[in-house]
Amino acid sequence: MKLILINDSLFPPSFFNDGQKQELLRRELYKTVSAQVDQEFHPPPPPMDYSSTTKADFSKDFAPIRVPPTMEHSVDKEQPLTYWNTNHQRVTGVSQCCSDDSPFHKNAAFSTPIEHSLDKPRPHDIPA
Repeated sequence: MKLILINDSLFPPSFFNDGQKQELLRRELYKTVSAQVDQEFHPPPPPMDYSSTTKADFSKDFAPIRVPPTMEHSVDKEQPLTYWNTNHQRVTGVSQCCSDDSPFHKNAAFSTPIEHSLDKPRPHDIPA
């Protein structure tokens, strides 16, 4: 029958035989191998690309082409050419217009008293 001491069961036999230098080398080896394995299984995230869609797609050497104007325009006196200006006679629900240079002024003929509008043309008589 073998006699088992407490020291034999708790500590491996090589624990007492290794020197301090060898123990420090073993710890350093464990630390470097653990760092390598951790780096291998958990790599750092790739660098983020913070450029917007506009910067990535639309900022490529744009050269604007200036088209020479075909005729002179007056910003102060001309009406802009829009869908509503060109089609205001065909659009339903728009009050009748008195002049072509300002198609969206209010037509107050329906609310003007009769004595003030006796000699003026009626809204349906105005030529378009």
